[in-house]
Amino acid sequence: MDKILKYIEQSKYKEYYLKEFEILSEEDKSSLLNLVEKLDKAGAKEPLSWAFSEVKENIPQFGRFLVLHEMFRIINDPKGNLSMAEDMDGDISLAKKIIDDYGEKEFNTFLKAFTKGVMWSVATDIIDGTNERAFSDDASWAIFETNELSNKPRIIQGIHEEFYDFEEELKDENDEI
Repeated sequence: MDKILKYIEQSKYKEYYLKEFEILSEEDKSSLLNLVEKLDKAGAKEPLSWAFSEVKENIPQFGRFLVLHEMFRIINDPKGNLSMAEDMDGDISLAKKIIDDYGEKEFNTFLKAFTKGVMWSVATDIIDGTNERAFSDDASWAIFETNELSNKPRIIQGIHEEFYDFEEELKDENDEI
């Protein structure tokens, strides 16, 4: 368990986590370490926070993190998104004119902001929404976290709660724990 103590020592909330860690069962301590390592590897700047929430509250935080991480990967890939737009629509001549007029950096900044707005709508209206636009009273949807070790899928919700500040949750390439 020395590994988990390393994460706790580096936390802003060291005293809280030490106290909470002590009262966990051995199974929960093991689960916590496993989750912290997975979240760290996935790019979480503060994996302990996400992992403690999952272990103590049974919220599928790892699944939530991965959904948000993928949404922000898309947001931060304007070239890939523009290439996909070209594949889908074929005509991106307007984009090329905008780049010529304003520069690629400014255009990419705009595309990221635009895509972030679209992803916010996906998070609030589709993932976390009430499915009000469903065509039938019988239709609804949800995203579930699944894994091969558990036969109990857990619903992933509350994506919008972390969306606004999520980029601050991601490690920089130079971050190391």
